Amino acid sequence: MAITIPPSDATISVKACNTGSTETGLPAAQRNLQRTDLRLPPRAPLREENALRLGAEEKPGESFSAVQGLIKSWKDHGFRGLVLKKDIIEHLESGGLKPSDIDTVFWSHTHLDHIGDLSLFPATTELVVGPGSDMRGYPSHADAVLVEAEFKDRKVTELKDFPLNIGGYDALDYFSDGSLYILDSPGHCLGHMSALVRVTPTTYVLLGGDSCHHPGHIRPNALCVCPGHHLPLVPIAKPDEPPLTLPKGDSAYRDWDVSSQTLGKLQGLDADPNVLVLLAHDSTLPGVIDEFPKDVNEWQRLGWKEKLKWAFFDKDNVAYRFEARSNA
Repeated sequence: MAITIPPSDATISVKACNTGSTETGLPAAQRNLQRTDLRLPPRAPLREENALRLGAEEKPGESFSAVQGLIKSWKDHGFRGLVLKKDIIEHLESGGLKPSDIDTVFWSHTHLDHIGDLSLFPATTELVVGPGSDMRGYPSHADAVLVEAEFKDRKVTELKDFPLNIGGYDALDYFSDGSLYILDSPGHCLGHMSALVRVTPTTYVLLGGDSCHHPGHIRPNALCVCPGHHLPLVPIAKPDEPPLTLPKGDSAYRDWDVSSQTLGKLQGLDADPNVLVLLAHDSTLPGVIDEFPKDVNEWQRLGWKEKLKWAFFDKDNVAYRFEARSNA
């Protein structure tokens, strides 16, 4: 199923930086009405101790309560800490770039595992956030999880106007040339957004952030039916329904109903053969897609979409989280 997108020859080079490790864990899905543990490689330059550092700089010997509470909540749900492999600054430097070379930083959302340490970028680097993002900063707000010193003296732009429709998403043509569409993708948290990037005149990469946390949330579905040979290996009732569902209640999804609507839109774009969906915590990606300083623009020619589509059904894949179905 192809999504209608206005034609353009303007393209962007997309380069993926894997800052995390599969040692990071967080229960973020449900399987058969029970939680399942997912290994999630974070793609942001942050460790748990970095989060604690934020408050320790203002109050020696202690971190501010909001961060402590957030990390405690994650731990209560099975979070084992963020394991940093290489932060974004190290990635940039390995490719011959300095923080001062970066004009704009986009936050998909304001969770600690996605924002990194903005203080490492100069004040000339603009920050762009989604609509309604909670930008309260500590210490002015004791219950904030952000540190106001990191963005106090820099330009912060909150996107609010999404006049287009791309695959059901409210969208903004950011550069007005069809190269980058910012997609309003609410549900996971306030201000969550995704990006649809044109990497060739006819192919795209969708940076999905935390719209969901595992490819088993997206596929199979009615638009992307699972081949029959996978069915004996995984506990799914039908070849056209995802094996994982978004958890209700106290979970990674602030608004379950809205998250589910966003997930449906994501499934539509994922079913387009010209769109490669990259989720921030998709542990099937390492070893398949090229990483910085290489780009991912030739993903279609290299066949990455087909390699990734059902990789999470492979029992030897790190993303496999299913018990084998009994033949009895």
